[in-house]
Amino acid sequence: MRNWSGFLAGTDEAIVPLPDVMRIVSTPRHSARLNGKYVSSAPGYGPLFFENLKKVTNNASFWDPKAI
Repeated sequence: MRNWSGFLAGTDEAIVPLPDVMRIVSTPRHSARLNGKYVSSAPGYGPLFFENLKKVTNNASFWDPKAI
């Protein structure tokens, strides 16, 4: 990844191994999209997703949604 021509120095904390990406998207925010009740249930999915994202990325500032 660091050899990619588009890699930006100083963004190492953004690198997430594939198993960790799978952990991030394993919450209902992603896995429940086809359950027929996703839209009505979606507001409840955020807190678990963001908690999981924080754990998996070790709270790296790159992944902080508030920093966008």
